[in-house]
Amino acid sequence: MLNRLCGGVILWLLAHGCLLAGDEPHITLVVSGSLRGRVEGCHCPGGFTGGLARRAEALNRLFPKNIPPGIDCGGILDLDPEGGKAASRCAVLGLAGQGLRVLGAAPRDLFYGIPYLQSLTDSVGIQLVSANLIEPASGKLIFNRWALINVNGFLTAITSLVDYQEGRRFTAPIGWTRCPPDSVLDELVKTKPENAAFLILLTDMGRENLQKFLSHSPIYFDLVVTSNRHFDVDQPSVIDGILVVRPAQDGNALNHVVLHSGTLPEFITTPLPEKARKDQSTVVWVDKCLGRNVPEK
Repeated sequence: MLNRLCGGVILWLLAHGCLLAGDEPHITLVVSGSLRGRVEGCHCPGGFTGGLARRAEALNRLFPKNIPPGIDCGGILDLDPEGGKAASRCAVLGLAGQGLRVLGAAPRDLFYGIPYLQSLTDSVGIQLVSANLIEPASGKLIFNRWALINVNGFLTAITSLVDYQEGRRFTAPIGWTRCPPDSVLDELVKTKPENAAFLILLTDMGRENLQKFLSHSPIYFDLVVTSNRHFDVDQPSVIDGILVVRPAQDGNALNHVVLHSGTLPEFITTPLPEKARKDQSTVVWVDKCLGRNVPEK
């Protein structure tokens, strides 16, 4: 593993050998998770960080020609009784405006009800995905098992699995439950898009359960993105030859990955500290989205 600091961007490059040049299939994706509605940033212990405006500025600087599509491993909503629903709406709309294409729904994201989340994501073209969130009565999946996006001509298939602990009751009053990831493996295999160049798993599973699942899975994932706090944000892990990354919580950094055919992906972190520049058009947009009276210039 090579760790090098360059221009304020932390790059973790994990590879079995030298990266191939030329026509080797590769794609870039922005990855996120556990934003928790922090559209204006987080008053975190280490200081004020993140926010959609700092994120927009960093995206425009890193990708001046074309911002890559984004995928999110869940936890996007703010559950605060005061203003949480408004912040949640702005989080979904804001990330969609910055390229979010697929959201792996986590239990937190169902807090305001399934119709709320579905309607909101449908309105901005975000695909919701989960392979083990089901309706208790029928056993049917709430969302699609796989999401497909085309990135630079390469079809990328994305699924999501939420954690499961035996013996705990997971049914919510609003009508959903979860089943063990192992129990959906057969259907995942049957429905796996055969023409996909890359396969990605979004999850909130911790190390032990993820290790167990990946060791039994006949599907080889090119990347796993988890929101679980047992994983280090700054240093990715490799489990059964698969790179596992954890995006920065509360949006206090911008994360993206570069996936290569035949080698482990690159995981790049761009911190978003308080002193980081803000995109002023995004500052105005957030104010309007939150319903503030913004004076016209």
